Amino acid sequence: MSDFDFESRHIIEALRSGIPSRAVGRYFSDARKEVMNKINNYITNLKATGNSSSFLFKGRYGEGKTHLLNSSWALAKDNNMVVSFIPLSKETPLDKMHLIYQKLLDNTFLPNKELPSIQPCLQNLTPGSEITQALLKFAKEELHSERLYYLLKCYVKTSDADILNSIKADFEGDFVSNADIKSFYAKTYNEKIKFERNFAKTKDFLEYFKFMSYLFKLSGFNGWVILIDEVELIGRFAKSARYKSYYNMDTFLNPEPNFGPVLTILALSESYDEDVIEKKNEWENLDAFALSFSKQDVQLYNKALKTITKTLKTIESAPKLSPLTLSEVKDVLDSIILHHAQSYDWDPQTTVEEIYDSIGKGNYLLRTRIRCAIEYLDNKYQYHEKETIDIKQLDNESFEETDSNGD
Repeated sequence: MSDFDFESRHIIEALRSGIPSRAVGRYFSDARKEVMNKINNYITNLKATGNSSSFLFKGRYGEGKTHLLNSSWALAKDNNMVVSFIPLSKETPLDKMHLIYQKLLDNTFLPNKELPSIQPCLQNLTPGSEITQALLKFAKEELHSERLYYLLKCYVKTSDADILNSIKADFEGDFVSNADIKSFYAKTYNEKIKFERNFAKTKDFLEYFKFMSYLFKLSGFNGWVILIDEVELIGRFAKSARYKSYYNMDTFLNPEPNFGPVLTILALSESYDEDVIEKKNEWENLDAFALSFSKQDVQLYNKALKTITKTLKTIESAPKLSPLTLSEVKDVLDSIILHHAQSYDWDPQTTVEEIYDSIGKGNYLLRTRIRCAIEYLDNKYQYHEKETIDIKQLDNESFEETDSNGD
């Protein structure tokens, strides 16, 4: 059996299948030097100042948006930052932020871990520790409700495994009831508590983001990078869900001052302006939605109108990924040759120019060029023959999903 480089094999298989991965993102970040420099500046600023920020960008299908997010992941990890990565979907809808929080925590990676989990941070919460005292102070003074303050007090004190597991689950978005919290506290401290301020997960979800962001900071990490892919799927929601999603996007696009050291990077299809904002008349319907969203409250109406307007303007003005230059395309192909050789322990005896000529010089998607290059190398490896790949056939393949949501 031939020797091969496992990581290179993983990269080639991921590229062949079209499934982006962190490893691919790390090795192909040079293909987008300009935008990666911009993201690097965001991460550097987050590390230096602890100030939250956001970056929304647009790109065509198959032009490397998800690869770019994975490159950002690798960069954040190298800078000792926590990373959460989710694509939007029907199961992860932006109009329901409490579900977004839960999905994010399910897909949160600490910089020194390969599997998603925040348990190492929770394990540092022990009675009387500096981290615990600081987090308790934050929960009591900076958050609207007392909910997380009481939960944390119970968490560091209780010896009841059921209570402990319930609170861990709550921290990760599987919210327990107020009655449960009162019961936990009574069992742990033999005292009754009364909530002075109500908590509603659909309205007060931001408290959990702030709480977790501060926990990551206290745990010694330099920030929390939230990566949100396939934002264009908002366009498949019904009208009310779309506008609520725009409203909620502002949470990430314009974070509150005490949101903590968080950078949110969002990837959106380049066609969203035309396919959704224009065709579904988002601007024309905005005023009517703001009225329904706020009922009869003028203050809420004005807030909804202002917030959604900001989000739509941010979407329309978001920078677009430029097509790769010839030099960048050849850099990608050169890297593919290297990893294919290491993956199968062989000498391809080919050049970037040879592969570039064989797959055509038209304005094809990056994803298509990559698949063709790998198919070319596969054929040469198996049959020791050069072969011209029908790139037009691959480029015309449809990847559209069916849309079951209407207006």
